[in-house]
Amino acid sequence: MKRPLIFIRNIFLILIWLAVMLTPCFAITLAMRGEMEWKRGDYESDRLWLIQERDQRGIGYAASRITSDGRSSGGPLCLRTSARFFLWKGVSDGDTSDWCECYGADKTVTTNCK
Repeated sequence: MKRPLIFIRNIFLILIWLAVMLTPCFAITLAMRGEMEWKRGDYESDRLWLIQERDQRGIGYAASRITSDGRSSGGPLCLRTSARFFLWKGVSDGDTSDWCECYGADKTVTTNCK
């Protein structure tokens, strides 16, 4: 009975150690490139970037997800994008921002979502 608990504890400790070791690598990569982006497909993506304005410093995160896909019937493809801002210097009007856009078959913005 004690053996499975030890195994689970060891796995948990290894995951914590891995997270601690990868944090500096992640921070250095973000500092050198200024942004990181992960594409999940043609339209869906996650983006992390540094905010380095005169009066503001922090990190921004944006995630774009498909909310409706009407391409098979000739309709638009609608994406909802959520942006979050984590500032350690300065003040922002809002820490979050959400918007939605719909794209036609030629990938131009046709309408805003409802």
